[in-house]
Amino acid sequence: MSLMSNLEFFINYSVIDATKQITRIKQIKIVKIQKQEVDMPATEQERQVEIKEIFKLIAEANAIIQGEIKKGILILGQTDAGKTTLTHLLAKKPLQASMNSEGDITIASNSNDGPKIGDEARSETTIPNLQMINDIAVWDCPGFKDTRNVVQEIANSFYIRKLFEVSTELKFILVVSQSDLTSNKGNHFIESLSQFVQTFNDIEMLNGSVSLVVTRVPAQKTIKNIKDHITRIAAQNSNLSDNENFKKVLDFLFKSVHLFRLPEKEGTLPERKLFQDINESTRFVKSKVDLANIVVSQESTPYIKELLDTSVANLNKLIDIFLSVVKNSNLCVQSGEDNIFSSSFKTVQDWLPKSVQLTDTGDQQSVSPKYFKELAQLKLLRDIFQGGNRSDVHNMESVLKFLRVFKDFSIDKNLKDQIEGYIHVFKQQIEYVNFLSKVCQSNADYGSIT
Repeated sequence: MSLMSNLEFFINYSVIDATKQITRIKQIKIVKIQKQEVDMPATEQERQVEIKEIFKLIAEANAIIQGEIKKGILILGQTDAGKTTLTHLLAKKPLQASMNSEGDITIASNSNDGPKIGDEARSETTIPNLQMINDIAVWDCPGFKDTRNVVQEIANSFYIRKLFEVSTELKFILVVSQSDLTSNKGNHFIESLSQFVQTFNDIEMLNGSVSLVVTRVPAQKTIKNIKDHITRIAAQNSNLSDNENFKKVLDFLFKSVHLFRLPEKEGTLPERKLFQDINESTRFVKSKVDLANIVVSQESTPYIKELLDTSVANLNKLIDIFLSVVKNSNLCVQSGEDNIFSSSFKTVQDWLPKSVQLTDTGDQQSVSPKYFKELAQLKLLRDIFQGGNRSDVHNMESVLKFLRVFKDFSIDKNLKDQIEGYIHVFKQQIEYVNFLSKVCQSNADYGSIT
């Protein structure tokens, strides 16, 4: 077979470990079980705005959560539990207590470094915020029941799975506020605990690796008071007292309970060794992506279907572009309006998150060889797509090699940057398809990949 034929065959049928996964995804039979009415956006326009916002959030997080993280701590809990404030405290960032107009003590950060602390009305944490403490990556995660509802729930599922995937070892901190324990018969605490438990496919991994931090605790309260209160809540709620998983997790949490007390007066909060206390009372456990449970609510499932359809369509657009590049390869290592990478770049530019900045060096003159076939990358492409072991090239890495060959031999700097953009969005869309198809498989409202 010719190089052209091999390349076309490969890109058509071997995109994600390769294109088996894409081919299977194209054959997904998603059947919605009408168990109950699902609240939908008032208009299709609102729905599309929410779809766009979900893609924006996961694109930004996907760009941030990259590489191998040896040790990580996930800070989890409801919106307004005090997770971001706790993250500042653990990192020994300066915190200031002040009296608000209603006479309540509130805490704010004196530092511009790190995530912004929100208030009761609105969460400021939309994607996981990273704070490096010593050699440990501490992730301040958005709230379980965030004020952005479906949009944030789906994004959160992506974040958690991604963090499990890139981390070698993990610890976990569940954050609840004192009011979660005392108001509404402790139902807010029960909701937090329930959603925390549902985050994991194997709760045994939490044994010794999880801490409970209670925030806004009055000065007179002790850890024993907090444990006794939680024990009473559990005894009065059948969901807790009769559920073995809940009881196990409570036992795990009780091994490492810590209090973040409410300041009694205005002023700068003193530093505390809370991070050290948490580390000494817990251990890191080995992480892997399958330990993250990514089932979403029934309200979110129609969005998952549309997100998956869109991601598969985007991936197909990229494949079409790559096929055109192969057919017109002599035009794709030099700048100009006939360059398919450049002329098609607007299609994928919106998929790039703001955090990924491509260098813009302006128009540059370049001298390219007359024929692409005369370049040394012809041999490189042949090595990639006509190598001895065909199974080795039927994976995503071979497509990335294909793109990198064009990037390496492109003389124009802007063109190199654009190809780097293609590399980013290609990996990005595959990540989305993998995640969204996994959610479809995991969620009870959907069928499975056949």
